[in-house]
Amino acid sequence: MAEAWIITCDERRAGALTTGVLEAGAVLAGTTIASVDTLKDAGGTAANAGVSVLVLDAASSPSEAAVRSTIAAVRLVRGDAVRIVLVVDTFTRPGEPLVIAALNDGVRDIVAASPGELADTLAMVLSTEPSYADAMRWRGEDAPAPARSGFAWPSGSAKQQVVERVVEVERVKWVGTPVVTVAGAQHRVGTTHLALSLGRVLQAHGLRAAVIVPTVTLAALGDTYELDFEGLGRGQRTDFDGLTLATDVTPGDLADAEVVGWDTGVYEDSAHIFKLGAVRCLVFGGCEWELGAISEIVSSEPEDVIADFTYCVTLATEEDYALCAEDLAGLSCVQIIFPSDWKNGASRADLAAIVSAVGREA
Repeated sequence: MAEAWIITCDERRAGALTTGVLEAGAVLAGTTIASVDTLKDAGGTAANAGVSVLVLDAASSPSEAAVRSTIAAVRLVRGDAVRIVLVVDTFTRPGEPLVIAALNDGVRDIVAASPGELADTLAMVLSTEPSYADAMRWRGEDAPAPARSGFAWPSGSAKQQVVERVVEVERVKWVGTPVVTVAGAQHRVGTTHLALSLGRVLQAHGLRAAVIVPTVTLAALGDTYELDFEGLGRGQRTDFDGLTLATDVTPGDLADAEVVGWDTGVYEDSAHIFKLGAVRCLVFGGCEWELGAISEIVSSEPEDVIADFTYCVTLATEEDYALCAEDLAGLSCVQIIFPSDWKNGASRADLAAIVSAVGREA
């Protein structure tokens, strides 16, 4: 049973927050009524108490900087061992600075509810596991047009719709659905090619697979492989021999897929999305003199983050692969030989280790 701690700057909100925690079946280990000056210290106290859940009432704080400092203090003491549930103002919009800062610090649970609905909404969130899809909804970057399935992105003018979509739809439909994020350490190292090949392999294993790629990338694929993607715009999809190809959506828009591959582009531009994958593939040029980019990424990430990466190494020779595997000792290196055509991915034995990892998540 989870032990929770509540921090709020408004004593009048403590009752609803407490009710939400208890209705979720958690044990309330403590409640702190803090001020702006003591908010950070309250976070440290909660972290040192050993709780597994912290309900941080940002809506009651007049200072966003104090809220960010509190989250940082908790992460400093306990890392990701504490599930932080951030309660924000009812009218908070996806993509606002506080939301983005919280997401970048690993917060996946963000609750925006009116005072009368706060207890029920908080209980709903705490009763389910955190979801990467929730985080993507709140990031609010380049929201696509409505998908053909009828899914509508949340808008800032319809906050109740935000709560409904983030809390109810995504948590019910996407908990446990494996998403494979693919990023490149540099440009043009085969990121899209790998994502598409994985989609074909997973499809060959009997899974309903989908692959998300940027619109511009899909257009280039159409030219390269003489495929008719004309008219396929943002937030739309097409079917290629049973494999769903979608542009600029999130996995939450692909409710009919059993597994989703996500081409997130270059790592430095998409690290926050890449890290949310159940299985993560980092692609880089495999020659020894090209290790600089991958080494920089590895050295910049905590050990508990990089331990779960699958490193897909594009290499020309066995000798080069041996050198890279030695330099990256302790990490999961996979030797990938890209065929000339990703459409033949069903026969890719070199992707077996990644497919196996996806199977464990399914």
